[in-house]
Amino acid sequence: MPATFGDVYEQLVERVPDPGARGRHFERLVVDVMRTDRTFRQRFDKVWHWSEWPDRRSGDIGVDIVARRHDGGLVAIQCKCYDPGHTIYKGHLDSFLANTQQPFGERMVVTTTSKWGGNALRMLERQQPAVQRVDLFGLEATTIDWDAWLEDERPADERDLVERPRRQLRPHQVEALAAVRDGFAAHDRGKLIMACGTGKTLTALRIAEEVAGRGGRVLFAAPSISLLQQALGDWGADARMPLRFFAVCSDEDVGRKRGSDGDSARPYDLPIPATTDARALAAEASRDSTERMTV
Repeated sequence: MPATFGDVYEQLVERVPDPGARGRHFERLVVDVMRTDRTFRQRFDKVWHWSEWPDRRSGDIGVDIVARRHDGGLVAIQCKCYDPGHTIYKGHLDSFLANTQQPFGERMVVTTTSKWGGNALRMLERQQPAVQRVDLFGLEATTIDWDAWLEDERPADERDLVERPRRQLRPHQVEALAAVRDGFAAHDRGKLIMACGTGKTLTALRIAEEVAGRGGRVLFAAPSISLLQQALGDWGADARMPLRFFAVCSDEDVGRKRGSDGDSARPYDLPIPATTDARALAAEASRDSTERMTV
């Protein structure tokens, strides 16, 4: 089985026993992930460790990393390198959230644990600028080849990250794409029905790339935040052209509902902040995007 980020954390613990030094290694690793992973590169054109950010004007304010979006907006990022069984509490985030109102348009918390206390999660829901979280499973879902990283015998901070290749369509998915192509030749709409586990998300991406293409726009509708989270991650990882994402979630209670799919994701689990502000969406959409497909 492919290596997981849990395996990466275990090796960090083994080779870097001091928690403080391990945390610094983790911060550097996250910087490298954001510079290498295809999904993060869709969003950020520059990523700095806090000490390297050219516009830094103060000492430690709880920010470990600063990322700049392609539109120039800044994202403040805090890293928490804790045992996967450790819980993130509200007190762990107070200083970071209090000190990152300006000039940052977004905030992000990257952790090696997926356990969060209730007060910490409720605090994320009320934040402006928005806060997204990337936990242990989010790190595992990146396009990094963690097997290659683990097999590298050099110290952790000297290793180069390697991306795994993009997924290719399987024969039945190639057949589905051809059927869609033929259908659009005769009709302006249609329906593609595929069974669970047959790769609908990847097939839909290749259809969107062919039909909409660079500079085109795609509306991707999903019945749950979990499915939207999966689609954003998969499309960002496997796209063959630059993408620009917008996430819209109009039901504030959607993540609290427990339907047949057991959806428990919340808007802060999406890789990008969700909004229902029509003016903000219109302003973003009006920017030149001839080189990117907007989703």
